[in-house]
Amino acid sequence: MPKSSIKITEIEDFDIKGGYVVDGFSYDGHAGSIAAESMIRTSDFKFVGFIDSDSFPSIGIIRDGIPTYPVNIFVNEKLKTAVIISHLLLSESFSRDIATSILEFARKHKCKQIISSMKFREKKSSKDITAIGNTENARKILKKLEIGATLNATMPGIPGMLLVQGRFSNQDVIVLIYPDGKNENSDLEYGAKLCLTIGMLIPNLPCNLKLIEDETVKAEKMIKKTQKDTRNIKDVMYG
Repeated sequence: MPKSSIKITEIEDFDIKGGYVVDGFSYDGHAGSIAAESMIRTSDFKFVGFIDSDSFPSIGIIRDGIPTYPVNIFVNEKLKTAVIISHLLLSESFSRDIATSILEFARKHKCKQIISSMKFREKKSSKDITAIGNTENARKILKKLEIGATLNATMPGIPGMLLVQGRFSNQDVIVLIYPDGKNENSDLEYGAKLCLTIGMLIPNLPCNLKLIEDETVKAEKMIKKTQKDTRNIKDVMYG
């Protein structure tokens, strides 16, 4: 898949210089996407663009009655924050190029930090969210905020590529690590916890726990419905 097949389209100007980019792609589990969706719903984010590729599934997502692309960009200029969110489970083959596109987006808008998340399976795992920082500055931020560090891990997908590519391009990347929950509500639980932890990294991000918990329920329903619908569409298209 050629790098040029991934294209970011911005439909209006915005200023997030010195701010943050939040990776809200769906991975193994939905907690990261739930957290990103909850952020959008509980703060004043506006739709500013989308990411598309000729290789993405030919699917339109209807969001609050409005048709959109599968991967969308929302911005809150007061918070200097962009959220890139997808409810689709995209193939692992897209990870490197999507990570490159996110890094280029952050560089273009002079953002100081990219925040991502990943489920981490361990035989012995606490319920706490830990993190990986890819630069000395990112690790200092985690230490200052007293967010525990994960020192050894194999990091697949977009988060792994963001960490490595960001390290060698001097772009701070922090990946929040949440454990593999053992019950059906674990995505909701860790979606809310991720949202609160992101609130520690982004100054002035509203962190009303009751509101976040209410929105994570709505977000989970939306994400699961989207993924179910897209599976059904692909089954009909490809048999």
